[in-house]
Amino acid sequence: MAVEDSTLQVVVWVPPPTPRELDSQWQPVVQVVYERVLTHYGPKKKSKDVTFVSDGSLVRRPANRMFQHSTHSILDSILQGYTCSVFVYETTGAEKTHTVLGREEDPGIMYLTTVELYKCLEARQQEKHFKVLISYQEVYNEQIHDLLEPKRPLAIHEDPDKGVVVQGLSFH
Repeated sequence: MAVEDSTLQVVVWVPPPTPRELDSQWQPVVQVVYERVLTHYGPKKKSKDVTFVSDGSLVRRPANRMFQHSTHSILDSILQGYTCSVFVYETTGAEKTHTVLGREEDPGIMYLTTVELYKCLEARQQEKHFKVLISYQEVYNEQIHDLLEPKRPLAIHEDPDKGVVVQGLSFH
């Protein structure tokens, strides 16, 4: 499915089991059944297993593969003037910081996306003038934080003209 055909694209990364999980009686909560088909296993006592199809699922890191299957596909939409958001959800301890930011030797999806965006902008600079605004926020423990200008938690509200707005969120 092309990004233009959808207003929401879901990509699921299913991490490989850790050595500790392999050594124990670990049972996966989410399992890739076939490429983009995943099964979420409910608690044993209240067994409500759910199988669903995502727009893409990734079984292994590295971030460059995650980038190719997720944020890379939104760059054309951004260049056409659409507002695009990327939500990254991982449980505590699942290396979400590494997924998003990465390291110098293994950059994350945020770095890879930004580099590719600016390559695309440079290639099209003769055609159009672009203005890029970026915000970077975190929702943690039901509070919204601006990660580019950390202050106090931010409030969210609905504006009749702008829609949902995070009041005080900085744009750079």
